[in-house]
Amino acid sequence: MHARHEFVRAFEDMQAVVHAINREKGFWLDRENIVAACSTVDEDLIEPAERQVAIATLGLMGSEVSEAIEAARKHPPESWGTTTEKDTLVREMAGATVRAMDMAGANNWRLGEAIVEELLHNLQRPFLHGKKA
Repeated sequence: MHARHEFVRAFEDMQAVVHAINREKGFWLDRENIVAACSTVDEDLIEPAERQVAIATLGLMGSEVSEAIEAARKHPPESWGTTTEKDTLVREMAGATVRAMDMAGANNWRLGEAIVEELLHNLQRPFLHGKKA
């Protein structure tokens, strides 16, 4: 139980740092302005605006995953885990993770806790989650 709490605390501390950096660098300005502008026109537009902001933010995560796929396709496997060079497989995976942390931070979601819960759920599932290979 101690390791779980340590992971969640450390992850959520880093999540807050990630979001603060992205907010400081202006990455949330347009997103927040879209929702704010819609709220001044019609309260019923807030939810659709928030939905579109979420979809756009998820799209940024998807682009990082696409870049990871491209890195796997273009570069030799021995370079995939290199952390000090840009555009490596592991750096693109990190980019996707940072985007997820940022979105969770913007919404005050406990992503670290959700990761632990997902892992615990998967521990209870059968081999290959009951699917054929």
